[in-house]
Amino acid sequence: MIRLSDAVSNFLSDRFENLPLSSSIKAFFNQPHEFSWNVKRKLIWLGKHSYLFRKCYQDYIQLHGSKPETSVIDDFICQETTYWSGLGVIDILASILEITENQCKDLRSWYERHTAFYKVLSINDPVVTVLNIINDKPYTVRVGDFSSQFDKNHLYFGGLVPWNGEWYWSGEQKRYDGVSDEDLPKLKNTFFSTPQTIVYRYCKDLADKAKESVKEHYRIFVDYHGKDMAVYPDGRSMAIDMRNQYCFHNESKLKAAGKNPTGHHKPEIPDFTKSFPPDLIECNSGVCIYFNPDEGQEIVQDFFDIVSGFKKKGINLNDDELDSIRGFLESDATSPRFVNKLVQEYGDESIRVAFLIQDKVNPYYLDFLFRRHKGHFYRIRYPTISLLNISNKIKE
Repeated sequence: MIRLSDAVSNFLSDRFENLPLSSSIKAFFNQPHEFSWNVKRKLIWLGKHSYLFRKCYQDYIQLHGSKPETSVIDDFICQETTYWSGLGVIDILASILEITENQCKDLRSWYERHTAFYKVLSINDPVVTVLNIINDKPYTVRVGDFSSQFDKNHLYFGGLVPWNGEWYWSGEQKRYDGVSDEDLPKLKNTFFSTPQTIVYRYCKDLADKAKESVKEHYRIFVDYHGKDMAVYPDGRSMAIDMRNQYCFHNESKLKAAGKNPTGHHKPEIPDFTKSFPPDLIECNSGVCIYFNPDEGQEIVQDFFDIVSGFKKKGINLNDDELDSIRGFLESDATSPRFVNKLVQEYGDESIRVAFLIQDKVNPYYLDFLFRRHKGHFYRIRYPTISLLNISNKIKE
């Protein structure tokens, strides 16, 4: 590697001697960034064409239908984290531009776009004032020369981001015609009924309720299991035990209220075998539920191979065990907290082997793996639980 790097260095030094010192890319990034759309152009170029992100971008487009639609591009450049230490395009651009600390904070917050239905209240060039019908709060949005694209009292679905103390549209906006004021509560409830935790970004009261709900569910889980993790031989037994936990919890509540759990107060018991994907229910190689007290339950199948690999402490692991450990670390669904729980119990030797980490390497290697494969866990996170707003009453 040293000989190769010397040869490459000499080769590039000779070639660069005859290249112009000016850079069109540097000049592009040095252009004014007074408005959000100035920054957005740089963000799009960086995400689509730069060496750092173009492969990530192509993979993301391929994964989402192979069509570079505006909404897909906006999702990638604003919210995706990548294998470059778990950083996103917004993180890199924030470090490149010569901007203030507040502007940097704004840019790095664009993964939390305020996505909602908005009703146009007024149009005063170059801004429009809209009402977020989800949280009933107005936003003043700078639109520049595009105010003619919006009509007063019409409804639009889209996302807003902050920049320099103002709000701007991000991505595309979808217009909804023929929606009356009487239809808005129903549309609002429909939005809440979907498992979209994006409302927690701009509805702090709902986010707080969700956090309290997760804490209560965590307490129930620990009361029933005696710990924050449960392992089952297969998915079907997991579903059956979840039903038993449901009964245990409801009977405890009824008894505490002085009611007879076997009488007419007995609630309908859900069939959890229908609540999960068939491949999880039919899994016969171990299923684990870990209850993350901050976010909710994390479920992993093929858990026996993971534990078997951890227990071998890096010695004579088979391919299934190596693949399972790598999948466990690389999964978007498993948190660093879950991984650390197994590391504390079994050690990290098998992780080192699975990822070809030398024994004497920097002790922070696990943090690097977390950052690379679980970068989204280092941003603001919300509970994975939905709340349904019906007639101004919040119900789980």
